[in-house]
Amino acid sequence: MHNIKFSFIIPSISADNCLRLYNNLIKKSKYIFEIIMVGPNRPIFKLPLNFIYIYSDVKITQCLEIAVRNSNGEYIIPSVDDILFPPYFIKTLNRYTKIVDMKKTYIGLWHFNNTFKNEIMNFVKRTVPSQENKRKKIYTNVPLFSYEKMVMSLVLKKDIWYKIGGIDRRFIASYWMEDMQKRLEEKSIKKVVFLECFFHEVRPLKRKNIKKQKRKSITIKCLPYDKKIYETFWIKPNRKHSDKRLVPVESFVNKNIMWFSQYNNEEWEKIQRKRNKRKGYFKNIFENYYRKRIKRIKNESIYYRNNRFCRKSFSRLSIRTNIR
Repeated sequence: MHNIKFSFIIPSISADNCLRLYNNLIKKSKYIFEIIMVGPNRPIFKLPLNFIYIYSDVKITQCLEIAVRNSNGEYIIPSVDDILFPPYFIKTLNRYTKIVDMKKTYIGLWHFNNTFKNEIMNFVKRTVPSQENKRKKIYTNVPLFSYEKMVMSLVLKKDIWYKIGGIDRRFIASYWMEDMQKRLEEKSIKKVVFLECFFHEVRPLKRKNIKKQKRKSITIKCLPYDKKIYETFWIKPNRKHSDKRLVPVESFVNKNIMWFSQYNNEEWEKIQRKRNKRKGYFKNIFENYYRKRIKRIKNESIYYRNNRFCRKSFSRLSIRTNIR
């Protein structure tokens, strides 16, 4: 595919939801984007031309780094499979990348939440003149430079991604986005937040009969471990944030990046063991069910053989079912 400008990088946690995201992006937009999905869960649906899947059973941050290194786009957008973007999202991004100098800035994508939305609107009302507010042009071409709050995702140029060093390989699943934003600030690359550039999370419908799932996702399981790593990078011994990174960046190495998870192998192996145990648990349930069924059939056959009244009926049944 040529003329690709934006490449969305996604880990394949639940691969089937990516088709919903693809259909959301392709509405009323040209093929100037691609989706690169990396992970162990393979998609069932037929892949379109600008949808790439790469199999790799490594940790989430490494999957994202593999996706970046195999991308063809000029801009990189890390995202997840359970989110949706507003209509005309790619057109608005295409317009804003031409307006803003992307060599010195990056666009932050904020999570659509009522509290976060109100904060941004209050910030806009303070900065934008009153005449524009009266005309209701708040939602168009309003950049919010140096917004204090951390954004959930970003639109970054590929050259800047490599210049920073990419994702630090010590992270497993979370806190790498916060670390990257801090590093961009350290390199004097400004953040721009537009009101039209946001995403919202797709949550399943609440049903009365269905109980809540107790199973935690991989990102939630890795939160305490990744938080400790993030604190070692940016928090001083007196519990204050530093402007400069305390530890140098360790980027992923190209050698065996597809097959072996680099760094913190012990922690990732623990999570994989639990995941494999869960798969084995469901497998054992089915095996036990079929074992019990076979035992029940055998016991019934013995009962019918010993019982006088059921000998004739069992002999007819055994011819049909071949149970003896």
